[in-house]
Amino acid sequence: MDTNFRKFLERIVTKKVTFFLLMDIALLSLAMFASFLLRFDSHVPSEYRQYLWYFILASLAAHLSVFWWQGLYRLSWSYVSVFELVKIVKATILGAIFLAILLFVFKIFYIIPGFPRSIIFVNHFLVLIFIGGLRSLKRIYYEMIHKERLVDNARGEDLIERDQVELDKNLIRQFLFQKRVLITGAAGSVGQELVKQVIPFRPRQLILVDQDETGIFDLNNFCLAVPQERQTAKKIDFHCVVANILNKSKMQRIFKKYHPQVVFHAAAYKHVPVMEQDPCEAVRNNIIGTWILAKIVLKNRVDKFVLISTDKAVNPTSVMGVTKRIAEILISYLNKKQQTKFMAVRFGNVLGSRGSVVPIFKEQIKQGGPITITHPEMERYFMVTAEACQLVIQAGAYGQGGEIFVLDMGRPIKIVDLACRLIQMSGLRPHKDIRIVFTGLRPGEKVIEEVLTAEEGTQATQYRKIYRATLNSDLVDEQFLILLHELVILARQGKKIAVKEVFKKMVKNYQTC
Repeated sequence: MDTNFRKFLERIVTKKVTFFLLMDIALLSLAMFASFLLRFDSHVPSEYRQYLWYFILASLAAHLSVFWWQGLYRLSWSYVSVFELVKIVKATILGAIFLAILLFVFKIFYIIPGFPRSIIFVNHFLVLIFIGGLRSLKRIYYEMIHKERLVDNARGEDLIERDQVELDKNLIRQFLFQKRVLITGAAGSVGQELVKQVIPFRPRQLILVDQDETGIFDLNNFCLAVPQERQTAKKIDFHCVVANILNKSKMQRIFKKYHPQVVFHAAAYKHVPVMEQDPCEAVRNNIIGTWILAKIVLKNRVDKFVLISTDKAVNPTSVMGVTKRIAEILISYLNKKQQTKFMAVRFGNVLGSRGSVVPIFKEQIKQGGPITITHPEMERYFMVTAEACQLVIQAGAYGQGGEIFVLDMGRPIKIVDLACRLIQMSGLRPHKDIRIVFTGLRPGEKVIEEVLTAEEGTQATQYRKIYRATLNSDLVDEQFLILLHELVILARQGKKIAVKEVFKKMVKNYQTC
């Protein structure tokens, strides 16, 4: 059998082609029949009525051959764009021309009698409406579904294909029910989601702390609306507070006033390129801020302290990553005080959070491109915000102090693949409608992130997506404290180079890029 003919048959039997071919046959037949009804006000003369099947067969032969030639059966109709619509218009015009030629040939050879030329024009517009409408339906349906999903975190889940988290709700209820819970960085993406995930477990109080005044304003409005919408939240006492974790006296007053029993510490500087430019500020917020907060927690005998960490703390090459690594070591050291159970939860990039690639890519697509990516092989672990926060709460409920929990983030995803998927979901074509430009790695960036160092091992927990890492540090407690004090002094003096040298002493795997 000829190779081209075999390929032709293979294409014919595919589900998508078969569906559109059969639908086109039906719609083209309907369009020709409707053309005669419209032309003759629903009363088709008998001299045309008996030849109607010839007109329909001529239309099918003309249009289907042109549609195949123009590639209408090879295009993806999930993402209809201007390109695809132009293809349809072009194909229907060519089909109408081909149909006109066939009908005149039929007339010359007396296969059919003469016919009104207006039939060709009426039929063309009906074919355009029917064929274009059919191929737009999938996109319209797709858009309707995704507009509903924009209100929750399913989408992106659409982008990274993650399974739904199964929570041990009984354990979490024991952890949070009627407890006083404080969340730092509460106005950030992770902080806000933590608030939403904690509410159903009915804590007695939620103390929400952030230095972002506008963020706290929005959070306060959300909290005011909650009792009207959720019966489970009627007895929760909300307190939204503008405060910087570096303001020791303010934080002490907050703890003295509200006496929190559980603390989720989500306040941090997270943007790698920005922190590379100002390592002293990264130390102040990510390390000193954590230290100040942790000492207040110890003084007030808080039950549990959960640090939100990052996969960038593993074999760190960035200032942001190394400061979070030192924060992990710090809470491990403080856990030995045995007054509060300290633990950290380490996960990757939160898809859709402020400053993450998805909002950036969406804005670049809106502007017509290009999408900028630093490296063609760059991979990252991604989680949707809801999943990350659910697992943080689960780990906090399960932890007994001193653990570094690592969340199962699935397989790493190539950033360029993520960009292509977003472009397609916008109804456009990667590399054609929207260009992708590679700009080169920025300071502190890795091509591929890791979740564990070579020295760390993991132990499975009873929860499928949560693992326990063994935190190894070559420093004894006295060395760690000496270097920590030195780091604090240098950061306050603004000595960037000296700060990075201390990083190398505190975290042996730290390497500057």
